[in-house]
Amino acid sequence: MGNLIRQSLKPNKISSIKLIIMSVCILIVMKFLLNITIQFGAVISSILAVLSIAIGSLFCFILIYKNLSTFEYKLIDNELILERALGKANHVVYTIKKDQLLEIVPYHDYHQDRKIARLNHLVINNDKSKWYVISFMNKYKKSQLVIEPDEHFLSGILALNH
Repeated sequence: MGNLIRQSLKPNKISSIKLIIMSVCILIVMKFLLNITIQFGAVISSILAVLSIAIGSLFCFILIYKNLSTFEYKLIDNELILERALGKANHVVYTIKKDQLLEIVPYHDYHQDRKIARLNHLVINNDKSKWYVISFMNKYKKSQLVIEPDEHFLSGILALNH
C-alpha cells in the first residue's frame, strides 16, 4: 500500500429545535400562500397548493441535506477519491486519476464562465476563501468540483498535479 492522505469534513450538529422551528416557519408561509390562492377558484387553488407543498418539501430537504452531508477526501498514491455521504444509503464517489486531473485553483481565482452545480460543492463551510476548484476530465468532458482541503491535503493534491 502506498501513501495515504485523508481528510473528513463533518457538518456542525443541528439541533432538533432549530429543525422544528424551520419546518414550522415553512408551514406558516405555505399556509399564508394557500390562503391567498383560495380567491382564484378551486382548480387553480388546488394546483397552487400542490406546487407550494412541493416547494416547501424541497426547501426542507435542502435545509436538512446541507446539515447532514459528510465529505471524505482521500489521496492514495496517484488517485484522488472524493466522497459525499448522506446517511447510510446515499453515497456519491468521484475517483480522479493523476492523468485526469487538469488543475486545482482557489475558488476566488477560478474564472467562472460556467457555474459549478451546487451538488458538486463538497464543502461544509460558507467561507469561500478556503475553497478550491478541481478541474478534471470525466468521460470526454471537463468537470469541476469545489472542495475545502486543509493544508496537509492541499499540499498532497498540489504534488499530485505536478
